[in-house]
Parts: sequence; structure tokens; C-alpha cells
Amino acid sequence: MVEDTRHWEAGKCLEKLKGTLEPSEFGFRIQGLAAHILLRLGARVLQINSQGHPDIVAETERGLVRIEVEADMHGSRARSPTEEDLHAIAPHSLADKGYFAVALCGPYPRWLLVEHERLRRRHGNPASPAILQALADTEASGRWTAEFVELLINHCTRLPSFSFDFLARRAKEGRPL
Repeated sequence: MVEDTRHWEAGKCLEKLKGTLEPSEFGFRIQGLAAHILLRLGARVLQINSQGHPDIVAETERGLVRIEVEADMHGSRARSPTEEDLHAIAPHSLADKGYFAVALCGPYPRWLLVEHERLRRRHGNPASPAILQALADTEASGRWTAEFVELLINHCTRLPSFSFDFLARRAKEGRPL
């Protein structure tokens, strides 16, 4: 039950952040936080783009990871990656990974990371959070969720002051929050 309590606490922090930002800016903040999740998981962030594709490129011990980030403010909207999204996250070698990463920003925030190959087969068909959950890489989604919850709780009062530019700059410098 401690995990449920921490998720609920993280959800409250996220709710406060949502209340201070326009939806598009909120999406950029989630993208910036995603870069910091990658840092906390041991990756090196090479790119974090406010425009263009992919949103984030990072290097891990296994290869490059390309990620398109989506923020679902209520945790309930169906998502359909575009052709550009799929092309941007396509692995360039066997060691690379590509993910469509959706932050479900409801009362119990969590991440769903769906690998490129699983999405490519569904292209053009919107996927509800339940379908994305079924398609998601359970292990990667769980690690991202745990780090997200910790970031939200540890920085709750300061989240509104973390601009996208600040988050992106620190991520590229390799300085996690």
C-alpha cells in the first residue's frame, strides 16, 4: 500500500503542476521530465527536441534509444502515433530501441512505453490506455513509472519553476534533478 500512497502523492504534485500551465507547456514539461528519467536510469541524453522528431535521443549501454513522448493529462485519451513518430523512433541497428512513451497523468501517474515494432503493426489505429498497457514493455514502463513518481514527489514544490529549457539543458549536461 505504500506504493499506492506514493503514486497518489505524485498525482497530487502533477495535478498542481497542470493547474499552473497551458496544456502544450505541460506536455513540454513532461518531455523534460522524461529526459531526467532516462538520466536516472543511467542513460546519456544526446538530444531533447522541442520541435521535430524524435523528442529524445539517448545513449544506453546497449545502444541508442529514440523516444516520442506524449502526455495524457487525464490518463484516458486514445493515442495514435503518426507516421513521422514511427519513422523517428525506428531502430537504426539491432542494438537500438525506439519507444512511444505515454505519460498517463491521472491521479495515479504512470508511464506506458511501447516499442516501435509493436506500434508499427497497429499503425493508424488509435489505442486506448488499456490497449497501450497491453502493448507496453512492462519492465521499462515500471522503471519509468518508479522514477517518475520519485521525481514528482522529490521536486513537488519546485516543479512549476522547472521550464522545458531548464530541464532540457540540465539533461543534455548530464545533471539529473
